[in-house]
Amino acid sequence: MHETDLEVLRTLHAWRVADKPALLATMMRTWGRDAKQPISLLAMSASGETVGSGLNGIQDELLKHVRRSDLLSRSSPPQLRRHEIDSEQAQSFGWPRGGILEVLLEFSPSAASLGEMLGLIDAGFRVRRNISIADGTVELSLEDYLPVLAQPLRITVGFGPAFRLLLIGGGALSADVAHLALRCGFKVTVCDEDPHHGPAVGVDWMRNAPDEAVRRFMPDCNSAVVAMALDAPRLDAALLEALNTDAMYIGSIGSHRSAESLRTRLEASVHLAPEVLNRLRSPIGLYLDSLSPAEIALSVMTELVATKNGVASSFGGTSIGPEASSRHVGGMLTDAPDF
Repeated sequence: MHETDLEVLRTLHAWRVADKPALLATMMRTWGRDAKQPISLLAMSASGETVGSGLNGIQDELLKHVRRSDLLSRSSPPQLRRHEIDSEQAQSFGWPRGGILEVLLEFSPSAASLGEMLGLIDAGFRVRRNISIADGTVELSLEDYLPVLAQPLRITVGFGPAFRLLLIGGGALSADVAHLALRCGFKVTVCDEDPHHGPAVGVDWMRNAPDEAVRRFMPDCNSAVVAMALDAPRLDAALLEALNTDAMYIGSIGSHRSAESLRTRLEASVHLAPEVLNRLRSPIGLYLDSLSPAEIALSVMTELVATKNGVASSFGGTSIGPEASSRHVGGMLTDAPDF
């Protein structure tokens, strides 16, 4: 889950705790050639305050609809609305052309339910919000993101902790990777015992030994650990720590020769099982024949985002292209009828 989406939920929760009427809009599905399908959240208060940018193209239209129907001043059930996006609006969504999107509108969601969900997410759990279209009641559950739903008129939206990235080693390349990762919604931590400059805005900083930093970071299935330095054996110890976690992505920068040397050292040090060692990606990044830090950072983040999004991998790298022509995005399923 992106950090920006968590910000939307936290702001909405604060409004509701203060008893402010507010709207939660969630992009559910899109149609149309070349249309993208990210999960996008937008919260709006009755006074017009907004947080979240994923639905900027129809933000004014949503607010007018809510005010015209007086939906926030009374107990209103959720609504599913479809919006036709013209070519001009498409630019707000990053689409090359127009299309159709479906948005779920929830009116003044329960502060208690939002608080409970945020507490579970902060504790590292994945949470499903099961929303009744009939009356707006919400049930929380901890099953996986993609359930098979049997009950009609119910929408399930999956949420989880923000995706996190631990970069071991500072420098220009690490800074470029951190910048791109922040833009992609990752919460970024950089480990460098002797940094030559202070941390960038939005980046957490650790000055621990690399293996200790990994232990403190506590990688989970929403986390990535990337070594941006070649300082063996301290780096080896950090990667061994990471390989014993549920991190979704573990990688080390370097040439093919240094990658082979790294694998040999790791295998010899603790006799790692092949399936464990195969989790390590090295060298990292897509081959772009790049030399500049910015282009190398782009290749690294492309592979990392592809891994996060479940794109097929090959030869220790990543092949760009979906594994299937369609898949559920953002952990959302709906068995509500089309309106």
